[in-house]
Amino acid sequence: MESEPVYAWHYELHGRAGLNARSARRDFPGALIRIGSGFGCLHPWTELGDPPLPALLAAVAAGDDSEPLAKRARACARRDGRAREAGTSLFAGDGVEVPRSHATVPDWNPEHIEQAVDRGFDRIKLKCGADLREEGRTFRAWVTRWPALRWRLDCNGVPRREALQEFVGSLTAEAMARIDFVEDPFDYEAGTWEAFARDSGLRLAIDRGAETFAGGAAVLVWKPALLESAAVEAVAAGHDLEVVATSYMDHPLGQCFAAAEAARHPGLGVGGLQTHELFEPTAFSESLGPAGPAFRIPPGTGLGFDRILEGLPWKRLT
Repeated sequence: MESEPVYAWHYELHGRAGLNARSARRDFPGALIRIGSGFGCLHPWTELGDPPLPALLAAVAAGDDSEPLAKRARACARRDGRAREAGTSLFAGDGVEVPRSHATVPDWNPEHIEQAVDRGFDRIKLKCGADLREEGRTFRAWVTRWPALRWRLDCNGVPRREALQEFVGSLTAEAMARIDFVEDPFDYEAGTWEAFARDSGLRLAIDRGAETFAGGAAVLVWKPALLESAAVEAVAAGHDLEVVATSYMDHPLGQCFAAAEAARHPGLGVGGLQTHELFEPTAFSESLGPAGPAFRIPPGTGLGFDRILEGLPWKRLT
């Protein structure tokens, strides 16, 4: 497929809130790629260390696998293309089941928690680290208001360890018991993470850096947009880690790739594959319907969206 022409279509998603503690931006450019019959997604988070979009597009066009996002976008296009040529969905087949998802609430809006509960979510992922003292007060109140929920706190590596220790120390025993895990609490260093996990009694989850993981976490957050499953399985087996799959908070096509990859691996924990409503609606996101714990598979072959994709103004790169 790599010898075939490469096409791209640029998009921009508009966030309904700031989506991580490292940046307040609301506009998120990316591109869909087309290679032969298949499609992939490039959605860089430069504030988290990704190369800019032009560099990724150049890597895709050149067949350069040195950039993980470019490599995985091309892998996505290969899988998607094979399924489309066969006239089948990547979500079809015996034993193919997308894991259930948590709700992602980046803006600490209680109305969004209430909406998530009404839709049947039992786990909520909160983006933390912007103001840990205020977040601690709010979190204690929310644990009392919604005692059945479990919570995942994603810090994006922003807080200092001392600030996070103060945050944890401010929590009640009830609040501590409702925390499922803390993702990327601060910059990764195995010994420091191990000590924090031991002292706090919390499970830690690692997002990026699985290839060099050396201990300190109990959960591995797998983003198929960045890493193939074989590498994840090797690390998880070597360290007895629970694995949860999440989208890259990217375009709905990329979100569907994450879901399709996760569906091939039974035994994954509740993941984060419902992120399309973090952005203003598009024709693509509307095909996925309202976000809920269960993934709604878009109609069509491959990853879906057949009619929408065929109608886009593709620009040839090679």
